[in-house]
Amino acid sequence: MDTRSNGGPGGLPAGAPVVRAPRFTGRDREVFAITQTLAGAPAAVLVEGEAGMGKSRLVRELLAATSPPGSGRVLVGTCPPFRQPFTLGPVVEALTSTVDRVDELGLSPLGGALRPLFPEWTDGLPAAPEPLTEPAAARHRLFRAVAEVLERLDLRVLVLEDVHWADEATLEFLLFLTARRAPKPSLVLTYRPEDAPTDSSLRWLASRLPEGMARLRVQLAPLDVLETGRLASSMLDDKPVSAAFAAFLHEHTDGLPLAIEESVRLLCDRADLVTQDGEWLRPALEDIAVPPSVRDAVLERVGRLSAPAQEVLRAAAVLGDPVEQAVVLAVCDLPESQYPQAVVEALGSRLLHEDALGRLSFRHSLACRAVYESIPISQRRGQHLRAGRVLEGLLRPPFVQLQRHFREAGAVGEWCRYAEQAADLAMSSGDLQTVAGMLNEVITRVDLPGATVVRLMGKMPLLMVWVDQGLLHDLVEVLRRVRDDPALTSTERGLAGWQLGRMLLHTGEFAAACLALERAIPDLAERPLDDLHATITLSWLSTTHGSAGDYRRWLDRAATIVADPSTPTPNRLAVHADRATILLVLGDDAGWASAATFPTDGGTPDEASQIVRGNANLGEAAMQWGRYDEARHRVMLAARLARTHGYQRLQDACRSVNLRLDWYTGAWDGLADRAAALAALDDDPTVQVNALLITSLLRTAAGDWTDAEQTFRSAVELGRGGGVLIDPALTPAAGLARLHLLAGRIEDALAWTEQPLRLVTEKNIWLYATDLAPVRVQALLMADRMNEANALVTAYAQNLGDRQAPAGQAALLLCRAILAEGRGDTTRAAELYGQAADTWQTLPRPYDALLARKRQAACLLATADPDGGAHLMAQVRLELAAMGAHGDAERTQHVLSEHGRQRQRPRRGPQGYGDALSPRELEVVRLLATGRTNREIAKALALSIRTVDAHVNSAMRKRKVKSRTALAVAFTQVKSPLSFGVFEARSGPL
Repeated sequence: MDTRSNGGPGGLPAGAPVVRAPRFTGRDREVFAITQTLAGAPAAVLVEGEAGMGKSRLVRELLAATSPPGSGRVLVGTCPPFRQPFTLGPVVEALTSTVDRVDELGLSPLGGALRPLFPEWTDGLPAAPEPLTEPAAARHRLFRAVAEVLERLDLRVLVLEDVHWADEATLEFLLFLTARRAPKPSLVLTYRPEDAPTDSSLRWLASRLPEGMARLRVQLAPLDVLETGRLASSMLDDKPVSAAFAAFLHEHTDGLPLAIEESVRLLCDRADLVTQDGEWLRPALEDIAVPPSVRDAVLERVGRLSAPAQEVLRAAAVLGDPVEQAVVLAVCDLPESQYPQAVVEALGSRLLHEDALGRLSFRHSLACRAVYESIPISQRRGQHLRAGRVLEGLLRPPFVQLQRHFREAGAVGEWCRYAEQAADLAMSSGDLQTVAGMLNEVITRVDLPGATVVRLMGKMPLLMVWVDQGLLHDLVEVLRRVRDDPALTSTERGLAGWQLGRMLLHTGEFAAACLALERAIPDLAERPLDDLHATITLSWLSTTHGSAGDYRRWLDRAATIVADPSTPTPNRLAVHADRATILLVLGDDAGWASAATFPTDGGTPDEASQIVRGNANLGEAAMQWGRYDEARHRVMLAARLARTHGYQRLQDACRSVNLRLDWYTGAWDGLADRAAALAALDDDPTVQVNALLITSLLRTAAGDWTDAEQTFRSAVELGRGGGVLIDPALTPAAGLARLHLLAGRIEDALAWTEQPLRLVTEKNIWLYATDLAPVRVQALLMADRMNEANALVTAYAQNLGDRQAPAGQAALLLCRAILAEGRGDTTRAAELYGQAADTWQTLPRPYDALLARKRQAACLLATADPDGGAHLMAQVRLELAAMGAHGDAERTQHVLSEHGRQRQRPRRGPQGYGDALSPRELEVVRLLATGRTNREIAKALALSIRTVDAHVNSAMRKRKVKSRTALAVAFTQVKSPLSFGVFEARSGPL
């Protein structure tokens, strides 16, 4: 029976359904999993899903239905969709709406650091502490102060919604909370993966938590057809909907809960539903389609409201974030008499929401965006201008919002003023990303006076700029224009040149950077600290782009400035570290004397950050010299200080150097997993290059040449041109060239070593030729270019001299041995290979020592001592296999077989592993057992998804299981790799 009619009350059809708020549907498993996880606090629960997937509803239902076990408070905050988020905005909002009397919390003097963020608490807070010049230190102090407030509140669970919009300071504060040893709250975070910036710290929260803190990652999926029908039914007085209508809704909304809800409301508003045989259905499904997007549904609903109600919605959309009703109405272009009814109607549409504090905002961001984009641009500008004027008059003007409104209104003067004020506030809290975003827009989009640009650039955190090459080039063009502005004073011109030099340095225009800095330094006499930093930067650059000896002149000048007692300690430490590192990179023994006086511990956070950075750099330099004990010592103490002060990027840098050290010293246990985890961070390119390099080297040693070549290429591409003195791609290129030699591709090996050798020669960084020179010499000999090989070894020896650089000396011995073998002097070659192996082993560098022993054994087999050569080769084979270098062990066995000394065991199956898992299959299964998808495994191992699929299917076949889960269970139940069938084909005696 069709119950539609136009005779119902209020103009609605007589049989029209009463639309209710939707019941919570289809998320029972997620609620159960979250509840169980929170029962074992502390825990981090990350709820992810696209817009409209029901993340906020899940959290509300969870908190309403079950309180966290034990005592404690729950704090809830939301990250509004600001273009430039406010520093610690969601935490500030949650605390100000919760804490009435801050003086009752009994805060320590540290609480004074909260004054900039909580002016309404001023009367109850301790006195403001002394300001800190280092942003990282200010941020760390602020984090400690906020954490103290949370402890005093006995916080059990901190809930933050929409953290994809969170400012970087908020995300770093969450990392800070998780890293604390003190009692810490559980975290419940909701976010949209598609809207999270690729460099967001949210990735760290999702992948790295300290031991003892549970993690649950809940990925909300769309509702299926049955759940879609249940959701629609819950809105229609619990009457069932037809299967066809449920399928129709699901097809056109993709099961997105918000889209389902909005579509049902629209259908009811249009009286487009009927009942038949007790079910709601929609007639003529083919003729009238539900709008395919939430935007269409929202705008049609808005169009059914009165003009005053629409004006309220447009004002709320322009404001964007929750604000008091008076602010929304002040932005509206309405007579005051229409205010009450317009607000009631807007709230009644359920597009607008009123929170517990009486603030108005859109219930869903998609609806807000749809309304905002529907406003004509000219009208939108006027509303932004009114919004800015209204917000200016508040007791606590929101600088971030003000700069946004005046920017969109085209009011350049106000935009610049508030952008700078907002940046200053963010800088006081160490929120560098917000600072960079706001200042960049002003500098690059407005034709500002030169002096203003110089002032704003002085506040620009370049760490946030260097990751965006497009932004860098834009700023370079602005600075080039400004530097020649005749209105600038000499000091301003010097600052513009110094800023330009730094920018050019990171765009790869090194010669231009060198010229810009040389031109700027004479004008920096009144700015000694800027003069100092410009000088040390020029020291780096002049090693390549200046005249011979220029780098020592600039280094000596930097040392003179540092000796000035008025130079602040952090600056003195920074230059001390840079100067010692430059000397060591260039092979200058004077660097060791300077390094010996560099401190290993510090007092203030400002000093500690420079001590961490300096020791990490000195540790890496020591590694290149082959002084592995000193390198390990430096890196370990740097990592310890970095953990103490929460310097995450520096921790990653230390982990990166440790990867190389572990590879060199033969500590290969778990090395592949650590490299894969570091490569997956997708953050610092240099760190990623090192992680990919180690993965490639391990694959080469294991005999997985195809995958090794792919990963080497990724490392080279990622690292190419990424350094000033040292190109991060140099060592991966040498590894790739060695792989080509193993495959007999001589011309490819020569091509991949040509440019790296040119860099070594031009920059005079011969200590970095340790891996490169032997491969290049071998390739030249195989190409019958003996004279070039001789010249290269001679140049290497002359530049290395008698330096106490064990790695370089071992590589030089190896080069000389390769030359002797190439000349046919196998007796001399065997002797030199033995000396090289002894030197490698002393470092220790056992893998390279074994490879040299293998060459020595091959020479002995060709001389009068074949028995000794065979014995040595067999011993090398055993030791290579024990290390996990099964590819090299196989090649060693092949040499023995050719000389009739050992009979090679037959290979089983097409790949020689039979029913055992290959090394690559084991690597894939190990990551699969951690819960990663094939796509995530492919990214971590630098493979194609198709290759990972093939490895998983092969492993399932070998283990005789039919699912990924069964394969993971089989892996986690075994006690050792061998019991899982790894390397079974190669585990027997010779």
